Amino acid sequence: EDFFHHRGRSLCHFASCPTEPQTRNPHLLSHLCLLPPLRRCLTMATTKYDVFLSLRFCEAERAAQVLKQALEQRGMRVFLCRQSPGDDMTKAITDALHKCKMAVILGTESYAKETSVSFSTYQELRYIISRRKPFFLVKMCDDFAEREARFRLTEDIMHYPWQPNQNSTPIYVPTDLVDQIAAKLQV
Repeated sequence: EDFFHHRGRSLCHFASCPTEPQTRNPHLLSHLCLLPPLRRCLTMATTKYDVFLSLRFCEAERAAQVLKQALEQRGMRVFLCRQSPGDDMTKAITDALHKCKMAVILGTESYAKETSVSFSTYQELRYIISRRKPFFLVKMCDDFAEREARFRLTEDIMHYPWQPNQNSTPIYVPTDLVDQIAAKLQV
């Protein structure tokens, strides 16, 4: 992977920088990537996004990264917070979730697990449902382990089944998955 380095630290993965492909400016890009992670996440949250990716990073981070790239190649603005689990990312996530047109839920087995971090997929799902935020469910497991996910994301909700092997290299995003997300976003 290509990482930007500053004083021996990896600061930002190129694909996660919040600039549009057609306006990538190396000078601007280097300044954005040198921001501390929380600041970078907050900076990205000031933009209105088409898609907010909601996921458990421990289960779906690689799939989310390739899905983000595929959606951006189709011209969509995608929020994927690049914070480490446990960092205070509540404001960045709530701002981006509030401003997005649609949430894409990567529904893995432990999606909607209530954790000790300041903000988790449990809170994200509750916000999406309570605010009637449009969402697209990508079901990445046979069944949800968490009661909240089983209660809110029932079998009768339209979803796209996708269970990529997180350990395989590379992970391929099905074209029809991107097509279906784009179609729902247009509604």
